[in-house]
Amino acid sequence: MAAVLGIVALWTLRQPRIYQAMATVIIDPQAPQVLNPLVADVISLGAGNYWSNEDYYNTQFWILKSKNLSRQVVREHGFHKDSRFPVRPGAATDEEQIARVAEYVRGGLRVLPVKGSRVVGIAMRSEDPQLATDVANATVETYVAQNVKVKSVRTRGATEWVGEQLETSREAVKVAETAQYQFERENKILSVDLQDRQNMIAEALQKFSADMTSAQSRRIDLTARRKAIMALIKEDALLAPSSYVSTDRAMEEMRATYNEERRKLVTFEESYGPKHPTVKQQSANVAATLRDLTKQAERLVHSIDAEIDALGDAQAKYQTQVNSLTEQGLDLKELQIEHRRLARQTASAEKSYNDLLTRHSESDLQSQDRANNIQPQDEATKPLAPIEPNLVRMLGVGIALALLCSLGLAFLLEILDRSIKGHEELEGMGLTFLGLVPSVAMPPPSTLESKELHVLLHPNSAAAECYRAIRTNLLFCSPGKPLRSMLVTSANPVEGKTISVSNLGAVFAQSGKRTLLVDTDMRRPRLHHVLKCSNERGVSDLIVGETKLADAVQATSVENLFFLACGPIPPNPAELLQTDAFAQLVATLASEFDRVLFDSPPVLAVTDAVVISSVVDGSLMVARAGKTTKEAAARARQLLASVGGNLIGAILNDVNLSSPHYDGYQYYNYKYHEAGAGVTPAGKT
Repeated sequence: MAAVLGIVALWTLRQPRIYQAMATVIIDPQAPQVLNPLVADVISLGAGNYWSNEDYYNTQFWILKSKNLSRQVVREHGFHKDSRFPVRPGAATDEEQIARVAEYVRGGLRVLPVKGSRVVGIAMRSEDPQLATDVANATVETYVAQNVKVKSVRTRGATEWVGEQLETSREAVKVAETAQYQFERENKILSVDLQDRQNMIAEALQKFSADMTSAQSRRIDLTARRKAIMALIKEDALLAPSSYVSTDRAMEEMRATYNEERRKLVTFEESYGPKHPTVKQQSANVAATLRDLTKQAERLVHSIDAEIDALGDAQAKYQTQVNSLTEQGLDLKELQIEHRRLARQTASAEKSYNDLLTRHSESDLQSQDRANNIQPQDEATKPLAPIEPNLVRMLGVGIALALLCSLGLAFLLEILDRSIKGHEELEGMGLTFLGLVPSVAMPPPSTLESKELHVLLHPNSAAAECYRAIRTNLLFCSPGKPLRSMLVTSANPVEGKTISVSNLGAVFAQSGKRTLLVDTDMRRPRLHHVLKCSNERGVSDLIVGETKLADAVQATSVENLFFLACGPIPPNPAELLQTDAFAQLVATLASEFDRVLFDSPPVLAVTDAVVISSVVDGSLMVARAGKTTKEAAARARQLLASVGGNLIGAILNDVNLSSPHYDGYQYYNYKYHEAGAGVTPAGKT
């Protein structure tokens, strides 16, 4: 970490000094209202609601960082001719130089809105503090002026367009008015409105229709009277109803005379008799009166016929007039529809013209309005101290980077580490976990102690308790048939098989069992050094029959613990172990002792351990935590299983209980005390 911090500090101190100058502006959502509020803006500066405000402000921030504004700042203030700008000289044209300087300005420009306010900071970063100040102030000046200029240019453009449309609308009004005038002239529409003329025709039509109906009714009535009078004349004129003759005075008087003469005739007949001359004379008078009455009735019929004919002529004329008025009304209706269409066109054209005229006046006023919703607040001042490089911040970044690299490296090593760290890996390969043994520190040479006999020297230590726990687990592995002969081996060298076999033998002996340790590592035997015994005679001698068992087995300083050395190292250990003599020797040893533990070479180095596993009751594989790989352990298990050997389980050796990997095994890291003496926990000596 110190190296990373040193590199970061050195790199930071070698970086150029960067200065920042900041000017501020106030951006209001709306520009000041100079004109009447009823006058709508052609181009509105700002926005109207919250969401529009957000979009508006974001747009302004982008404008401040735009290429167009940067180039305008450079062009208006002559920065492309300023030698203070660190850009490549020798541009072909001014525009190319302006573009280069503008890119430099954009790269150093920062837009810093103040949260919860309408204030926006416009900052410029540069190695030259005065240059940063000049650019920041120039940007504010150009930005504020451009905001009004944009409004003015767009308003003038809108005004010109409205003016063009106004001329077009004026011509449209003229055309519409001319068309309406020509129509009124051709159809003689003056002061009297077409609707009034329509009403006049309707009234006349109504009157003629009523007259025609009246004439028709009168004619029908007269026809009925004539028909009735004619029918009655043929029979008796006196039978005609008085209502039919009441209009004829002569007819009425004759009827009265006739009735009077008849009354006299009846009187004379009663007085004189029917043949009296007076009666005869009176009868002649009655007949004469009747003849006169009949003639008068005929004259009345002729009068009625004349009236009926006159009414027929009148009715026909009325019908002609009604038909004429109806045609006039329909023609007038068509004229009225066309007139209304022309009037609407004229009114619409006039309305469009008036609207455009009003808008033209408003836009003309607005084009002269210089109200701005963006106002400068504070000018930028020359900074006195650089803002970059920030040594404290960079050191913090360096610390974070160092920690991140450390964690990443640790994580990478963890992923790449294929070694066995816990019982989960062993059980995942199908091995029975018999127990673990914590790390035991190498004792100082001056003490003449040995890790292989740790349980004897420190019987109350955590390692001793672990070996005793493994002994108990071995007893429970085959409760019906005790495992009398067992091979203790490992996948590779230096994984703790010799330490494990010697300490297991010691704890078996301490439990009262006659235990024999057999060194069958005929390539690099070292168990005799651990037990401080002779290696002159041993297994190799017994196999070839050069010595007896009683002479080869040696007693140790530990009660119930015996040792059978390897003996002279043969040139062909694997072939020697494959003989029947070795198998017979194993059986003999198992019958003579309660427990027989064999130490052998590693499984993957030579085939000796595989051969031995086929003749013993069971095999124990020792794996060293953090050293033995999963692949090696799996291969060793496969080789032992290939010869039909009984692989009892595995022991995890040299476990560092203080490592985070073994938090679940902290109950092993316990201090056991003997009376008068304390023992240091495993892994801490």
